[in-house]
Amino acid sequence: MLTLPVDFISFNGKLLMDKTIRLDWKAETDINHSYFNVEKSTNNFTFTSIGRISVKPPYFLIDPSPNVGNNYYRIKQVDNDGKYSYSKVINIVYDPSAFTMQIYPNPIRDVLNLKVSLSGAENIQLQVSDMQGQIVLKKTKFITNGIGEFNIDVRSWPSQLYSVKIIDSNNKVLGTEKIIKL
Repeated sequence: MLTLPVDFISFNGKLLMDKTIRLDWKAETDINHSYFNVEKSTNNFTFTSIGRISVKPPYFLIDPSPNVGNNYYRIKQVDNDGKYSYSKVINIVYDPSAFTMQIYPNPIRDVLNLKVSLSGAENIQLQVSDMQGQIVLKKTKFITNGIGEFNIDVRSWPSQLYSVKIIDSNNKVLGTEKIIKL
């Protein structure tokens, strides 16, 4: 019987609002596959194991303590007979002072929830535009402790794609994200 090696379809990571890093990957496995070992490095040379995953898809791992700066990750796929192969290496840069934003749910029906994380106090502006570029919502909020939340009723908005933009007090765009209103 011919068996095919594990094929990594995708591998990516994302810094989350709680300053952890979530790693997600998709892979096609064969009957000889035993487990995945997630490895991490700060120099892209010396890797150490941070977790072993032997469950069924979806495959993911949370790194609860990313290093400041570069965090290189790779996945070691291990077979039952001890043979192994590696995924590509990805790099997630962790800057504790960096801006992050989280929008949920997406797509939305009723209420848009938005959380932003900043390095400190800041006066920020939320702008939502439709696909024609028309601003449908503009709100300003002073963030005192580095974390701010917006909850916006969108029930009256037409169903379409929108662009959400966060702008700081110097008129610098901190982040943008697309949302779908059902």
